[in-house]
Amino acid sequence: MVLGAVLTNILPMTAWGIKTLDAVEPGLPKWSIPDFTVVPIREVITISLSVAVVIMAETLLAENNFAQKTIRINDNQEILAFAAGNMAAAFTGCCPINGSVSRTAMGEQYQ
Repeated sequence: MVLGAVLTNILPMTAWGIKTLDAVEPGLPKWSIPDFTVVPIREVITISLSVAVVIMAETLLAENNFAQKTIRINDNQEILAFAAGNMAAAFTGCCPINGSVSRTAMGEQYQ
């Protein structure tokens, strides 16, 4: 990562036609309502439901495989928490959040 920054400053990237990223603004992202006019509403709903089903399935899989070994978890509460997190992510331009089986397995392995 540091090497890339050094090379970008040394080599004439713009002269070669390579576009570099602008500086990232500091601070939290600004709240905004998503622009649904870019994509037809039917596609928005289809894609959103697909992402929601995958998030719910993976989250419940991670929960059932790992968390219930030590504690009892309420599935409805888990899904509600992820739904609230994803709603906040939608208004800040973040990626959807979910429980990851692979990250959970690594976390448990190195505990």
